[in-house]
Amino acid sequence: MKRTGTTFVMALVLVTALAHTAAFAQGKTPKKPAGKPAASGERKDLLARAQDMFDHRFTPVIKDVKFGAAVAGKPISVTVTVAYDDKRAKDKVKDVRVYYSTDNGKKWARPVKLKQSGITWKGQIPKQKKGKLLAYAWAQDSRGNVAVELPCKVATWPPASDGCMVKGAADPDPSDDKTSDFSNDLDIWSISVGMDDTYLYVQQTVEGSINKGTVNPTKINTYLSVVLAPSLTKEIDDLTTLMNMDPETAKKKFKGKENMVKVMMWSPQGRTFFNVKQDCFVPAAPQAGGGKEEGKDQMPKMKTDVISCKNKGPDLFFRYKKSDMDKSMNNEVQLLGGIIMQATSTDPKKFMEGLNLGDIANFTRVTWKPRTITVK
Repeated sequence: MKRTGTTFVMALVLVTALAHTAAFAQGKTPKKPAGKPAASGERKDLLARAQDMFDHRFTPVIKDVKFGAAVAGKPISVTVTVAYDDKRAKDKVKDVRVYYSTDNGKKWARPVKLKQSGITWKGQIPKQKKGKLLAYAWAQDSRGNVAVELPCKVATWPPASDGCMVKGAADPDPSDDKTSDFSNDLDIWSISVGMDDTYLYVQQTVEGSINKGTVNPTKINTYLSVVLAPSLTKEIDDLTTLMNMDPETAKKKFKGKENMVKVMMWSPQGRTFFNVKQDCFVPAAPQAGGGKEEGKDQMPKMKTDVISCKNKGPDLFFRYKKSDMDKSMNNEVQLLGGIIMQATSTDPKKFMEGLNLGDIANFTRVTWKPRTITVK
């Protein structure tokens, strides 16, 4: 099987489907999917899970947030408009909340759960004293996809207790997966996300512990977060079309969008395999031409100067420079906050055959939108 480095990287994140865009932009054709959607319990069927994620790729969108008069000693009315921006969305908005803080984001009060009336959701923030509140809206659909506004700038590294990190989408139910499917170290428990002027921050928390795996026997664990431009979710109607698109057609359709899909990776045991000197890295944007030798697998070039990471116990933190992404993603991104994979072979020709898939998170629509309420 012929496979260029670019296609290899895209195969790693096949579960996002849209990550194939970067390969298409250079006129490459990823491997055709095969098989039918997995029945319940067939958790390791990579391609079926890819199709499932693709089918539910549309997140809710927070269209508008309005607050009523903010007078000391009186409740503050809040109205949030949430809808989908694509008619192909299969899910329904099921939960909308507003979080607020009286101390500039250090601590957050219990969220205000809003009641639905069509695409609007209404409620009240309890009466407050004079001063300023920070507030942000959070919405979740029936799949578990999340739309969230970022209320303030992350100020610490790692941001383990930083109040400006907000809750994103975890994995589809059940969140506590069976250990017969994969171990607790590969079971995503929660995802958090934040930004400052320079970086995008992502926190993955697993049920067990962040585990680098072993070289002998070969069980190399790789934890990933995929960030992409929200507009890309509208580019393709179905996964089969995406994977079988004619190279020349694809090159024209996606050219110039190579930086709209980025993959953050943590794989200490894979440093030699990926030819890097630190535990986390990002595949470089694909270059035209692919591998020089016909039929020979070429490893993609990895970048380490735009990303840093830290881990302790169940938590893994990524800090990624926003300047490495497309400019359209500076204040709004779509995040597949967690994908965990385990490689049982370091032979590139056998890599995909020996790849075990752990947990996968749902999609999170992240928008930088600080909101301040002045209570008079």
